[in-house]
Amino acid sequence: MDGAGIDQASLAAAAIEAAGAVALEEAALDVLLERMLASEGLSLAEDAADGERRRLFSRIAEEAGVAEEQAGVLVDRFRAARGLGPRRFESMLRRNAALRVLAARAGMIGEAAIVAMTEAELGPRATARIIVTRTAVDASRLRAEIEAAPAEARAARFAQAAFESSIDPSSARGGLFGPVLHADPTVPAALRPSLHLPAGELSPVISIETGFAILLIDSQQAAADRTAQAIEAARAKATARIEREAMDLLAARLLAEARITVLDEHLRWAWERRPR
Repeated sequence: MDGAGIDQASLAAAAIEAAGAVALEEAALDVLLERMLASEGLSLAEDAADGERRRLFSRIAEEAGVAEEQAGVLVDRFRAARGLGPRRFESMLRRNAALRVLAARAGMIGEAAIVAMTEAELGPRATARIIVTRTAVDASRLRAEIEAAPAEARAARFAQAAFESSIDPSSARGGLFGPVLHADPTVPAALRPSLHLPAGELSPVISIETGFAILLIDSQQAAADRTAQAIEAARAKATARIEREAMDLLAARLLAEARITVLDEHLRWAWERRPR
């Protein structure tokens, strides 16, 4: 760098502290999955990683609303954002393939759950705004201020309050989220009943894990027509979601049960402070 050298050992130590925990978690999971496959007498198909690659392209294309042949740029952005170079990307694909096979073998991906999720996917949806505060007092005060606004100005007042006061990640969008299924399991259970409210209606103050929330319903979308195409699409989404949840659960369980001893001091620092 401008004629000055950078010591590789120092650079490696800094890199380990910055990202070593992620790398160790992935490497450990690779070993654990290979052992589990062997103990179950299973092996991955030669095209298993290619199947995971196709799934990734399909999912990103669907989420972005573009054709699959146009998803390449979005996948490149996805990889860049997560530091998935050639080696880590291929490892991720193989890891996902192994998790999918093993979760299915363990009965973690059941038909009853897929049917129930398919029904939910076909159900009504709401577009809403949310404000989350640290205290019930703050949430109650904001709710009273928004409720006092004229009906035609309520959404704008809510968006302003969300931008200024909400601790939810949606604050930059004025609290806007959705359309989201009324039965979406990723929405906190305490909030789901309020997703049924009519457009323009404010929820009560609701206690959730991250604080105290209020919702404003922007609009409601009726349940989907139960055409064969709609049912097929809903089932595909439901299957993908349940598979992903089962795979994440299996990965977390394997890592929690593994006895990992970290000897390097820089890596140990990163490992002990990793998010769990």
